[in-house]
Amino acid sequence: LAKTGSYKFRAMFGARRAVVRAAVSSAALCGVSAMSASLCSNENPGLISRWFGSSKPNVKLTYFGIEGVAEKVRLAFVLGGVSFEDHRVSFPDWLAMKPKTPYGQLPVMSINGGPLVTQSDAMAHYAARLTPSLYPKDKQLEIDECIGLVGDFTRSWSPCLYLSMRPENYGYPAEAKGTEAHQGLVKRMREKFIAKDLPVFLDHFSAKIEKNGGFLCGNTMTLADCYLLPELRK
Repeated sequence: LAKTGSYKFRAMFGARRAVVRAAVSSAALCGVSAMSASLCSNENPGLISRWFGSSKPNVKLTYFGIEGVAEKVRLAFVLGGVSFEDHRVSFPDWLAMKPKTPYGQLPVMSINGGPLVTQSDAMAHYAARLTPSLYPKDKQLEIDECIGLVGDFTRSWSPCLYLSMRPENYGYPAEAKGTEAHQGLVKRMREKFIAKDLPVFLDHFSAKIEKNGGFLCGNTMTLADCYLLPELRK
């Protein structure tokens, strides 16, 4: 975005401050940064002890050293006070590790040394069930609806990102990457997203946040906010 009208992007966020305030409030409510591996690995009794007593799951979450699709899982664990090992894999090390994963993908997660669990959505819902306030029964349908809306937002933006990285996945020859024509196409796609799609989604998110008292599904954070925050920071 820095090369394709970032001033427009900032202006739109400024015009929809409710979304930005929610993102900031989400991070502030955590009290810690989910990106800090030290905080994730330290003992933090938190809320989980209310339901599991002294018996806590031994969780190891493995992903790259970026937010990506694992950040919503990290946020859910941190908000619930669930201690977990936040294992960050370098891209060179991933080449050796990939054949050992169930589907050749990250993240993977193990619980009490058991078999590897895949799919970040399954992990996020597991983390939320450990902290019922993130996924209360009377709000689960509303939360899942908002998670779906965040997914629509992600899918709307993803082609603008991945076309620049892997044009061959979108019907263009791999050797087109970095050419003037390729860069021009990516620029036009991103400008179109900023001008048309982004304002629509920000309006949707802002309306829900303003209606519900500060967050997507009420006046406290839920799993839906764990999904939204990383997407706004991309």
